[in-house]
Amino acid sequence: MKAAADGTLEPVADVAAFETEDDPDAAWGGSVDSNPYGIAVADGGIAVADADSNDVLLVGDDGSVALIAAIPFTTHEFSAAALEAMGGLSEGEAAGEAPADDEGMADSEAPPRAMLIR
Repeated sequence: MKAAADGTLEPVADVAAFETEDDPDAAWGGSVDSNPYGIAVADGGIAVADADSNDVLLVGDDGSVALIAAIPFTTHEFSAAALEAMGGLSEGEAAGEAPADDEGMADSEAPPRAMLIR
């Protein structure tokens, strides 16, 4: 999102649409999902780390989205002691899956996803 002259917010890019159209992690069984997690200034725009689509994208000033890198999916196994040290998380939660109490959340209650803010 960027601030317009009148103070309203306007979208810059839709990285979820890029994931839906190009699905860079499909080669190793990745699902179509997007969760932009971090950003950094890069040559030509803003680099966006997308945690759910396992990739790093470049969002240009014009709103274009391009793939910088696709990261292969890996699995994690956590010992009972490690799960306890992480506050008693389930193995799925420790691996980044949504907690069970998020299930059934209405779309209107879900936080907005795949919006770039700058």
